[in-house]
Amino acid sequence: MEQTLQNLPKHLIQRITSHATQWAKPQLDEALPSIGNPVWKMEKYLTICQSWRQSCLPLYSQEVSVTMDRQMQAIDQTHYWLPTIRSIMDCQAERFPRYAHMQVPFTAIVSGKLTQLLECEYPRAVFPRAEVIWLKLSKGPVDELQASRWGHNIREFVRVLRRLFPNVQLCSVSSMAVFSDEEHEVARHVGQLVAELVRVSTGVKYFAAGNHYLERTKLARCLGMTSITYAECAGAPVFMTLIRNNRRTLQHLNLVANTPELFAKLLVPIQSEPVEFPEMQRLSVVCTDPDYHRASAISTPAGVPFPKLEHLTMHQSYYPFANDALFRGNHSRSLTFMSIELQLDDTMLLREQGVLAAGKFARLAHMELSINLRNQYVDKQQAASIARIPWEIAPRIRHVQVEVPGFAFKDIFLESLSRAAVAAQIEFLQIDHVALTIEDVVRVLQRMPRLNQLRIDPEGNGLGAGGLAELKRRYPEPLAPRLRHVLFGMGTYVDMEDAAHFALQLAVVCPQLACVRWTSYSSLFVDNCNALVGQPEYREHAGRLRSVDWEKIK
Repeated sequence: MEQTLQNLPKHLIQRITSHATQWAKPQLDEALPSIGNPVWKMEKYLTICQSWRQSCLPLYSQEVSVTMDRQMQAIDQTHYWLPTIRSIMDCQAERFPRYAHMQVPFTAIVSGKLTQLLECEYPRAVFPRAEVIWLKLSKGPVDELQASRWGHNIREFVRVLRRLFPNVQLCSVSSMAVFSDEEHEVARHVGQLVAELVRVSTGVKYFAAGNHYLERTKLARCLGMTSITYAECAGAPVFMTLIRNNRRTLQHLNLVANTPELFAKLLVPIQSEPVEFPEMQRLSVVCTDPDYHRASAISTPAGVPFPKLEHLTMHQSYYPFANDALFRGNHSRSLTFMSIELQLDDTMLLREQGVLAAGKFARLAHMELSINLRNQYVDKQQAASIARIPWEIAPRIRHVQVEVPGFAFKDIFLESLSRAAVAAQIEFLQIDHVALTIEDVVRVLQRMPRLNQLRIDPEGNGLGAGGLAELKRRYPEPLAPRLRHVLFGMGTYVDMEDAAHFALQLAVVCPQLACVRWTSYSSLFVDNCNALVGQPEYREHAGRLRSVDWEKIK
């Protein structure tokens, strides 16, 4: 039977639409919304035919939005990006949404108007598979509100949410509403709303621009939480207590702090007993002040705080402990992802304590490492020790992302990589903050037969005129048989024509290379690549080079 749009298999239709609309599945534990999935793109696929409608409807209905106008008179106005409750109900697709977006004025909640409209317009609506609610609060008018009913109206709103989305696991609350001193009562009730939402879910993500008086709520008493994301802004003591009170059940913790000490406070002993998070699998700690100075007193936690940790992200201005507490335990059997940013002295301390020793992380497959020198002197022996870290500590490493600390490290780092036994199994390599010549790259590729993606800062056409002939003379055999994607960074301000020579020469010696892209799309780079293909130096390979995508990663 001849293939037409109408009789394509279901899985092909879904791949076509998900690619065309750039839809990406959200991360539940991080409470991040999807990328793409615009309604105006999806709706046209629903009208092709019945088979397309049935295949596309689950994608179209993955997310549902609830919006309210500024006058607080109507909900579910036409939304550019996401389908509304009404549009999903019209499609009879209530079983598909997994993520609910709500963008409403907070005063619409405390006044009871939003609850009333939801009850009147959607009395029977239920979305049984929705797992995440993203609630974005604006301020709204506060005049003529009856304060005596605010607490009741908040509880009624949460009750209606539970009816609409009975199986919600995680609530993400963000508020840009900044209240004046005269509006402190309204601000206090925002804290009550957060506490009520946490009470009926197992996860919370919170960010607010103003003080919402969380101290006066029962938020810290909520137990059974499995996921908490907190960006330090207001109510830090309350959230620290909430996290510590839920230490036995927490599986995911994402902490964005103004100072490294906030993370250290989590592990302060309770009644002289070490603090342990026995179920913690994903831990992310980020310090927003990269220049924060080390405190005079550094804690030395006892015990094994995170015995089951699988995914660790730590980007702080310094390591907040004087021992190996964060890495202590059975990480050799559990940790598979590690992204760390350390100062030089912290790195050497962890080396001395055996944390970053050879073979320490037997299951680690993904590593991102950044070393901050902070103008510290580094001798050759220290540089060599640091350069070996990614290749020594993880015998099963597949994904490596490294920020090389200065040009003095480049040769030592490349030499270490070219000698590493694990180089043959690496599939993704990213080297930041140092420019690499074509000779540097080819030298690395010789040892990396499984490399699929490469991200670097190019240093122009280091071989000069006739560089391709010289490159082929030195390396007559094809390199990196699995390399398909190369991404050039923007840190070196290289001439675009030189970068185009670099890209074309790389495409010739790497026969499977399908895409070379500048970090942010540059038409000048693309124009230079296309223009050089017709020159005598590359004419022999013109057919091959014209098949390379110079614009975007597929």
